[in-house]
Amino acid sequence: GVCGLICTQMGANSLLLTDLPRVCPVLQLNTMLNASFAGRSFPTISVVAWRWGDVMPAEAATMASAGPRLLVLLSYVNYDPVSEVPLVSTLCEILAAGGSSALAIMVHPETKSSLQSFVQLMDSAGLNFEPQECRPLPIRGWGSKEERAQISYITANSTSFSSQTNISSVS
Repeated sequence: GVCGLICTQMGANSLLLTDLPRVCPVLQLNTMLNASFAGRSFPTISVVAWRWGDVMPAEAATMASAGPRLLVLLSYVNYDPVSEVPLVSTLCEILAAGGSSALAIMVHPETKSSLQSFVQLMDSAGLNFEPQECRPLPIRGWGSKEERAQISYITANSTSFSSQTNISSVS
């Protein structure tokens, strides 16, 4: 939701917000409420349930291929190692649909050890993972400790990428 709201303020003309099926009704309600308070034209926003690893919904495929450039925003999505394989599979599918200019931007904890297997999976799938030099953002984590966030870019490696790559966990 928050990533989508920021995109509306930055001038996006269409957005597709995805989440787990149980979250989508709240996401849809928040989208309608924000549109009603905007006081100006609001971009076209669709809300679709999409569980990582599942087949891409038609709405996502249509938007990804509509161009001129697909931007995928991910915010703190890699906190569960069990979800790494389905997430990388989904990233492969959406970036392939978006073409060579597609870009994913991910906000994640600033700990290299927690990302090691995730980055290895992306590399084996032909995805580039590029942490950006930026001032880490202080945030409140799931627990009571403060964590530092990092921003990274994810793109398809044109020489080794295939949306049909068979992704399995890295040991």
